[in-house]
Amino acid sequence: MPKIPQLYDKYAADALLREIRTRQGAADLMNNRVLADASGIPYQTLLRRLKHPEDFTLGEIRLLVKVVPLNPFSLLSFLGYGKKEIKKYTKEFEQ
Repeated sequence: MPKIPQLYDKYAADALLREIRTRQGAADLMNNRVLADASGIPYQTLLRRLKHPEDFTLGEIRLLVKVVPLNPFSLLSFLGYGKKEIKKYTKEFEQ
């Protein structure tokens, strides 16, 4: 199914949540309470953020990335960068 441009923010949030859940499994932190303890984010705050990912703060994302290394593409897409911008920046940093 083609993606609708008006819903790109929702798609990016869904992709970020999938990435978090995938990396949780790889890090053996599938329980949200264990993830909250490992990252230093209060449990209730983490639950609210997982229900409404658009409310994540950069500080909370930074704490989360230290515990479950997220794919930079998913993270940058969630932050509002387009595919062309991400490719451009990755090419610049590879050199």
